[in-house]
Amino acid sequence: MIVTDVNTIVYLLTDSPKRESAVLLRKIDGDWRLPALWKHEMLNVIATLTRGKQIEVPDSYILWNNAIKMFAPKEHNPNLVNALTLAIEKNISAYDAQYITLAKELGVYCVTEDTRLLKKFPDLTISMKKFRNA
Repeated sequence: MIVTDVNTIVYLLTDSPKRESAVLLRKIDGDWRLPALWKHEMLNVIATLTRGKQIEVPDSYILWNNAIKMFAPKEHNPNLVNALTLAIEKNISAYDAQYITLAKELGVYCVTEDTRLLKKFPDLTISMKKFRNA
């Protein structure tokens, strides 16, 4: 079991340069958990990719439905007071704090490519590459 951020889901479900890494990560550990806010972030990413003509409108709906089918059952509600405290203390977004808080609550890594989070939380975060090699 791991916590993954929305970017990792986007890498997995789109034709991104990091897709292969995300596919390998999924093969190694297919139990991806997320805070409930992931849907809002995913919706925003899909809208941004569609407006930027990186994906076609019909594909945006397919991407959304695929993401929901795969990950909605893996949602958790981390303690939001703890996330707020973490966001304030570590100077990170409340969104990022929810992923870190969930990883801490579940006792697992948060797999992310966010270098800022990797530096600030070396005991709770890990990159896709490092996770694969661990």
